[in-house]
Amino acid sequence: MSSSSRSSGDATNSSESTSSGDVVAAGKKGDNKAFSPSEGFVDDYTTTNNLPRHMTLELSWASYTALDSFGDRAYEHDFKLANDAAPAKCPDVRRYHWAWRVGNAPKDGVAWRTNFPSDSVPFLDTQLLDDCTRMDFTVGVFHPGALSAGVKYRINIDAGAGQLGSETYGLESQAAPNDCFFDIHSTYCLAPFSDKGRDELIGLHEANVPGCLYWYRDTDNRACL
Repeated sequence: MSSSSRSSGDATNSSESTSSGDVVAAGKKGDNKAFSPSEGFVDDYTTTNNLPRHMTLELSWASYTALDSFGDRAYEHDFKLANDAAPAKCPDVRRYHWAWRVGNAPKDGVAWRTNFPSDSVPFLDTQLLDDCTRMDFTVGVFHPGALSAGVKYRINIDAGAGQLGSETYGLESQAAPNDCFFDIHSTYCLAPFSDKGRDELIGLHEANVPGCLYWYRDTDNRACL
């Protein structure tokens, strides 16, 4: 997005979700708030589709200042199901999670879509480095500078059904340096040799799937009505 298109300044952030709902004990908030989205929600439920576990994640940034703070880093909306009771290595991940990436391959058996603009280059992250205690459904963008303040972005994911009826999860915002040369768009290049900036939006084990939770960068998270 050109600088001229941002002349109106930061967008006003508004949400009807703050008006009611039970306060959920928030996980610790990180120190890297400069780039974090302002608010959003996670809503997970079961459907009758071939990939029956559905996950909807919404997020928005209140200001262009936050988006500009990424520089040339990518953004990852890091969403992971978490079962600490699972072994680090397991032959059948379905036994240990509510949803799974069918075939346990980086992109196999997951259908996803988003309204992130195409010039931001959206991606589904690889699960190559995650052990069996985590099931990764992270979606991000290589170029956050192409995003707009005040827009509600949505990520929709459909995945295979695991054998657990419920499971905890965590959500982080991450600014990931691209360690590839020549602006190569590969998830394998995102911070394998560099530290990611992280900000915790929903603390690990704070919430469960299936379920719905509104999260806020600066205030307590709230259960959906």
